[in-house]
Amino acid sequence: MLDIKDILAGNQNAGARMIRLVEDRDPLAHTLLKALYPHAGHAFIIGITGSPGVGKSSLIDGLITEFRRLEGTHHRYWLESVQPVKIFCLHLKKHSEKEAH
Repeated sequence: MLDIKDILAGNQNAGARMIRLVEDRDPLAHTLLKALYPHAGHAFIIGITGSPGVGKSSLIDGLITEFRRLEGTHHRYWLESVQPVKIFCLHLKKHSEKEAH
């Protein structure tokens, strides 16, 4: 069973399992997120979208550079990257595999 104490302690495996639950839309993810929220402090979410070639990756690289400068301070960061086109393609692949059987 996934415990939020492990996530709060910085256990990367627990964090990866949590991400998987969210991606799989597992009902447990909602429960865990609700339990984690009070520990978020002054956290914020940055969403970056845009057309291909407009510099999203360059912007993210710059943000990561700045966030890394904060390492060793009381600041912490989490980066999660999602590429919807790849997710859509994976969904189509799974769907077509089901039809083939």
